[in-house]
Amino acid sequence: MTTKKTSVEDKDSVNLYSHDNSSINNISQYTNINNSVPNNLNNNNNNNINSSNIKFLIDPKNNRYPYCLVWTPLPLITAIIPCIGHLGICSSDGIIHDFSGPYYVSRDEMAFGNPTKYAILNSNELIEKNEWDKAVKKGTNQYFRQNYSFCFNNCHSYCAKVLNYMKYKGKNNWNMVSVWWIINTKSKYVSWEKLFQTYLGFFIFIGIILFMISLNKK
Repeated sequence: MTTKKTSVEDKDSVNLYSHDNSSINNISQYTNINNSVPNNLNNNNNNNINSSNIKFLIDPKNNRYPYCLVWTPLPLITAIIPCIGHLGICSSDGIIHDFSGPYYVSRDEMAFGNPTKYAILNSNELIEKNEWDKAVKKGTNQYFRQNYSFCFNNCHSYCAKVLNYMKYKGKNNWNMVSVWWIINTKSKYVSWEKLFQTYLGFFIFIGIILFMISLNKK
């Protein structure tokens, strides 16, 4: 009888999720990152999916955004600075992963609400599905070991690390600023409703300021 050897990466994953009960429950989620693939993705037998196909696989109703960065507003902060929000990255099956707090990466439940906009990443690079998911898993495992810092080690840092692991566009120097630039210049809003949701707080904030200015002039 032969026994299956556990790889170093598997051992790291087991050790990683063993530090508390809530994390232990997540082991099965990361041992098979494609365990809840939508039907429209299961039907695609190609490891490489081009941009024309990806846009048809976007499924906002089920929060599935394969090969995408996704973004949602932060309470109060986005109302003051609309270009600042919470960022996540999705696996090839569209499941959202986001670094949402100290030693924790959310999976399929984005912190601060569902995405309001997304940017398709795997457009012309044609990164293989397995390589993409391997990078998401590796980045996730690493950030389960890291503390959270709003300014220096945050959700943008996590997404940048994943892109570095897969060498997206042949680069391994992605950082908070570069992924912020992608989501603000290459993204598309999920719907008109989500666009309104994104900027509603900002318009209320500006309205309050203008109202206060008008009171001071009287």
